[in-house]
Amino acid sequence: MKQEKGNINALKIILILGIIVLIFFIMYKFLFEDKKYYTVVNGEITKSQIENSYTQEDAKQKATILLNAFTDGEYTVDNVVATQYIKDGEAYWELSDENFEIEINSFTNKVIYYKDNYDITQIQTNLEEDEAKKTLEEILQKYYIPTEYELKTLEKDEITDCLWYAQLCQKEDGIFNEYKQIEFNFIPEIKRIISMSFRDYEFANNEIKLTKEEAEKIAKSTYGEDDIAEITTQRGIDQFIDKKVESEIYLGDELEITDKSELIEYMDKFKESRSIRNTWNVTIVNSFGDTAEYAIDSTNR
Repeated sequence: MKQEKGNINALKIILILGIIVLIFFIMYKFLFEDKKYYTVVNGEITKSQIENSYTQEDAKQKATILLNAFTDGEYTVDNVVATQYIKDGEAYWELSDENFEIEINSFTNKVIYYKDNYDITQIQTNLEEDEAKKTLEEILQKYYIPTEYELKTLEKDEITDCLWYAQLCQKEDGIFNEYKQIEFNFIPEIKRIISMSFRDYEFANNEIKLTKEEAEKIAKSTYGEDDIAEITTQRGIDQFIDKKVESEIYLGDELEITDKSELIEYMDKFKESRSIRNTWNVTIVNSFGDTAEYAIDSTNR
């Protein structure tokens, strides 16, 4: 009998130790292990979207339309190098030759990026801002840029005198939304677009429940220091990560995709979405001139 009791006690001890080890393993996995995360731009990508995604030929047709518009003539893309990649949660086709480079989203068939390999060194000019702005307006009309995009920034390139940069954003309640924007680099002298990039993320337009004072209080408690010399707060629109999944892929890695089965397997692992929301943007400056910036969700108290 004593031997049986001893065996039973030994089994209990082993079972208890096993449970403790399991608990610590789970705690390690969820709390301490170094995790890396990936992002899907406009919410979760479904398997059907991947199976029905746009082909290389679809991307070529889209690129041809764009190039014909920008070059005012016939342009074929039959001999381009076409490769499918995924980066920052977006699957896209990259098409390029010696004259241009275009990136087109595989799921929406929308252009993400365009670059003209035009030799800008042959242009010698030094236009003033009002002249550059007038030319930009002509470009916007010529290419039917939607009027809901408003000019936020217009500035000359610091290195190349002939090149100008323009940033156009949609507005939400009078606030520029940089997550719905078009960026240009263009040469006013010859009215030519040298590069163009697009952002079109979903905007939650969440309710503003948090007051400015409440947002400042949250920022101060997060800052946790006493030497605050100045604090400024204004309405903003920012990105929040609302889901996280464990991954061995670093955010921002560019990976080549050779077929849709790879894309299905790959995207199946990364179901994190970006949430673009109304915020209070709080900036704290301490007595040494150091700054800390906070985007506080305007809905959550």
